[in-house]
Order: sequence, then C-alpha cells, then structure tokens
Amino acid sequence: MRTLRFVAAPFVARAPTAVRLNGVQAKVGGDGAARFPSAIRSRRFRLEIVSAAFPGGTPARVRQRRAVAIGELVGSGLRLNVPRTGALHAPCGTAAVSANGTNVPLRVTGDVAALDAGQALLARGCGGVDLPASRFDVRGVDATMVVDHLRLASAAPSGIVLPGQGGQVLRQGTGGDGSRDGVQVRVDGPSWLVLGESFDAGWRARCNGHDLGAPEPIQGYANGWLVDRGCTRVDFAFAPNNTIRLAYILSIFGIPFLIVAVARRRRPGYTNLQPLPDPDPVRPFDLLTAAGIAAAAAVVIAFVFALRAGAVAFPIVVALLWRGARVRRLIEVATLLLAVGVPVAYLLSKWDNRGGYNTYYAVDHRYGHWVAVAALCLLFIALVRTLLRARAPA
Repeated sequence: MRTLRFVAAPFVARAPTAVRLNGVQAKVGGDGAARFPSAIRSRRFRLEIVSAAFPGGTPARVRQRRAVAIGELVGSGLRLNVPRTGALHAPCGTAAVSANGTNVPLRVTGDVAALDAGQALLARGCGGVDLPASRFDVRGVDATMVVDHLRLASAAPSGIVLPGQGGQVLRQGTGGDGSRDGVQVRVDGPSWLVLGESFDAGWRARCNGHDLGAPEPIQGYANGWLVDRGCTRVDFAFAPNNTIRLAYILSIFGIPFLIVAVARRRRPGYTNLQPLPDPDPVRPFDLLTAAGIAAAAAVVIAFVFALRAGAVAFPIVVALLWRGARVRRLIEVATLLLAVGVPVAYLLSKWDNRGGYNTYYAVDHRYGHWVAVAALCLLFIALVRTLLRARAPA
C-alpha cells in the first residue's frame, strides 16, 4: 500500500493531518490522502494518528471536542476486517483517574456493538486506593477512553451515621434567574436537601422561611443542606445576584449622569480653581514614548481583563498617544460605547438560556463585555491625560 485516503466523518471533528502506518510516517493532504514514500506490504497494519486538526472555520465551542473522527479508509488492495460484535478487549489502563495524586487504572467492559453505537461503557477499578479524610482532587487521566461519570463505592467507616431518612419532592417550584421558589417537600427525618446546581458557597436555602446557611458539597458537584422533619416549603437563591442587581441599578442611573456631564457646559465661575491655559490640548507623543506608555497600559489591561485584551489595546493606545486625541473626544466615544454599544451587543447576542443550563451563555454574550472593556480603557486614558496636564507646570 502506497496511498491511503481518509474519508471525513459525517460530523465536525478533528481529522488526521499526519499518520504513521506500520512505522512509516506521512502527511495527510487536503484531499484526505496520505502518500507514503514507498509501498508498504504486510498482512497486518497498525495505523497511528500523529496529529489532527479541525476544519477551518470551526466554532470555538466545537473545538472543545477531543475525538479524532475517520468516516472511511480507502486504499488500493486494502481489505479491512473490522469486528462488529463480540466482547470489547479493554484491559486495565484503558481508562484511568487520578485521586489525590495517585493514578487508579480502570478496566472497561462491554461489547463492540455498544462501542460503535456510542453507548456508555462500564469501567471498574483494577484495585482499591486509600484516600485521606481531607480535601483533594479527582481528575480524569488522558487514556484510550475518558471517564465521564465516576462513582466511589466504599462502605462508610464504622461509627459514622449519615442522614438517610429521606423524603419526597412534592413540587419542584419555579426556576428564575439564580433562584428557585415554591419548592414543596416532605421530610421523613434527618436528610440532605440537595440542589442540583454546581456547588458554590453563594447558594442559600430557606426552609419555611428559616435560613439554612451556606451549603455543603454533596454528590461530587451539588449543594446540600441538612434538614429534619417539619421542613415543607423551600426557596433557593444565589446570594451574589443581589450585588449584581444593585450594580445594574447603579449603571442604569450612572450612564445618563455621564451623558449629562459630558454634554452640559458649565457656567463661568462655577469653581474657584483657575482654569488651565488649554484644558484639552492635543499634545501627541513621539512614537517611542507612546509605545512605552502603551506597553505599560497594555500590561495593566491584560492583568485586569485578559491577555488578548492587552494585545488588542497596545496598538490602539499607541495610535491615540502618537497621533493625539482630545480628552473630551475620548469621553464622548466611551459614553457612546456604554450607552449604545453595550445594549446593542446584548440585543444581537443569542438568548438561548436553556432554562439556566446553557453553559455557553456567558460566551454568547462576550461581545457586550469587550465593548465595555474598550469604553473603560478610553476613560482610563482620558483620566491619565487629564491628570498629567493638571500636574504639568504652567
């Protein structure tokens, strides 16, 4: 065999860009063909994927897929005998997890048909592992198969009695923005009240109007509170949202104030301070000085917001300082971005919240975030230029 062609899978995934066949490596061209330097003859072949890449234009969320997909293999004289039934041969180490820094190999069981159908396969530990009575991390380990759900099966130490009387959820209540109200339960005795949201110390629960305090981590991800008989009505709320709502209110009243402050012309004599000879000069810096100041500003912006924000801000700040820009103009542009740009960016974004379970919700609304970052950077530049002018000798 000298040429092996890879037919793309019917879905978007990484495709091979370089392969190794029986130890001979070759690149995969744009037509999906891998051409080896010489013919490879054998009754058995071992194909290894050396590197893979997504097609151009693949969205960032799809690029999180780790799988490499091959639809079909086509080659002259190629005859594949692919088993479609029978037991799956996946010995110890086919999957693994790391618990407290110790790797725990797993043996995967099941059949080939279930694997081809994409069904879940059961993996069992090849041995036990001693875990400390303290906080530690459990992570999936890169292997042939990756663990999706993990259950720790071990008897509780003697002398520890866990709440377990249980009860029943009679009404799931109404979900809102970081809240769930009107939940009705029946508690038969000491039990765990579990909220199936990712654990966060900011979640709060109230039972019959009584605050249950901060949650405890439970079931590996969720929030839990100890409750007892008599608890019938439960309300959940994410407490940090109260601060966010206050910030929203301040922003609603703050943006019009900024607009008025920029547009309003002050009356003569409104202050005893002597005005500057030119309160808003256009004093461009030379290119080297502008680059130095912009580099310092970019470092601050990258630390506060993100590395990419600093990279984008650097050439913009250089241009503003080198070519010159009036402080009033900077403030006007920043006000326009905050008053118009941010709302428009949010209105044009996707609103597929999926009942609060859309993990990409923040990513879908990132454009409004970056518009606000640009406005804050312009205001910062205007402030620095104003202070430098005020401190300069007359």
